[in-house]
Amino acid sequence: MKKKRRKGNSQGQTLRRRPYKVVSLGSDPGLLQWDKNVSKRLERVNELLYREISQLILRELNFYNVLVSITKVETSADLREAKITFSAMPLEKTESALRILEKNIFDLQQLLNKKLKMRPVPKIRFEIDRSAAGAQRIEELLQKINKT
Repeated sequence: MKKKRRKGNSQGQTLRRRPYKVVSLGSDPGLLQWDKNVSKRLERVNELLYREISQLILRELNFYNVLVSITKVETSADLREAKITFSAMPLEKTESALRILEKNIFDLQQLLNKKLKMRPVPKIRFEIDRSAAGAQRIEELLQKINKT
């Protein structure tokens, strides 16, 4: 009868690999600082999602005279969710662009699941980037000042 070998060192202790460590920042347990390796991974996942979702939106969806661009991707630390902020030009069509994205989110998620070789693939959700509206308002004010 064969003995089962345990993974670990010679004393029979198992070795644990921790992909990250959590360091508390102060007395608030909600404030956490992630190890540098995890933040690098999150950055790479955010960049990957940014590229892939931009390509999918460009190829798969038609927005009817609206320019939609992804401005930021934020993935949760456990890689379960990704919040994708986008801007649309003209700004009056931003809500209709959001409706089109939310209508096709299941198809985009399925294509993303097939395309990416990582697990878990984050569940995507879209939000409007409100900073674009503020930038346009500042631009209008500057043009008004230059005319006078």
